[in-house]
Amino acid sequence: MTQTPRRRQLLDAAQAVIADEGLKGLTHRAVDRRAGLPEGSCSAYLRTRQALQAALAAHVAEQL
Repeated sequence: MTQTPRRRQLLDAAQAVIADEGLKGLTHRAVDRRAGLPEGSCSAYLRTRQALQAALAAHVAEQL
């Protein structure tokens, strides 16, 4: 899957959030903060937490 640089930035940030805070800490707001982006950036790309988790799983699988 081809990703835009912003989407990749958000997914890298989401991966870092999980590494530091666990899955419970994975929120759109936490991803925005970790990526250094304005609030609402993550939800503009990934509307739901489920969509965020699915995209993150695909992102991690691509890295393997």
